[in-house]
Amino acid sequence: NLSASSLADSSGLTAANRLVERFGNPEDSVHAVLFYGARGAGMPDLAHRLAFSWLGGEGSQAAAAFQNGRSADVLWVEPQGASRITIVRQITDSRGSEEKFDGTPISEFLRTGPLQGRSKVVIIVDADRMNRPASNAVLKLLEEPPAYAKFILTTSAVRSLIPTILSRCLAVPCELPKGLPVSNLDLLARGAPGLIQEFELNSEVFESLVDFAKSLRSRPQSDALAASETLKAIAESYQKAAEKKHWIQL
Repeated sequence: NLSASSLADSSGLTAANRLVERFGNPEDSVHAVLFYGARGAGMPDLAHRLAFSWLGGEGSQAAAAFQNGRSADVLWVEPQGASRITIVRQITDSRGSEEKFDGTPISEFLRTGPLQGRSKVVIIVDADRMNRPASNAVLKLLEEPPAYAKFILTTSAVRSLIPTILSRCLAVPCELPKGLPVSNLDLLARGAPGLIQEFELNSEVFESLVDFAKSLRSRPQSDALAASETLKAIAESYQKAAEKKHWIQL
């Protein structure tokens, strides 16, 4: 698995890592950071490290709970459903909305101060997937946040965010690191550490996909039906694996 240290040493993330170290102090005036870059550029790792620091850092009970996936002071906000859209109900308890969401909206999460940490941290994954009402609701929270609130946003489509959200965040570019040790799966990942790590979690499925892709040029057109069945089987294998594991958020 790709470690935080290997990401920190990679050339593409040098500037991003320095900014995480600089603004990781919970007392710092920066309250919202946006990590943007290509899919697989290590944004989840950077978001995790920044949240860890904002909670209290090494030795704090809140940060230890976060490492174990049990922090009451961190709220993950991710796109929902087959369409992968973040709706307004995930941001605020909008009674007039007919959209359904069973989790905790950000506004409710931030209604009270932190239980263990020095801050409460909201992590919005794939922020470009917010619909317009959700974007407007997030903007309002960014404009008037509680003193203890910190926000981390990630996106691989920064131009899809509304400009006013960008203006309220410290935007940190995440370039694809160079020179990382990779396996044959680099044919798919093209050097993106996040993708490499995801692929290596279930390498058999993706090795099969690479082999399938390589075989296509030599297969006759009459073999199209068999080829489609092979691809379907590979996709089903991936789906089964994804149901058993929580894939890395990219």
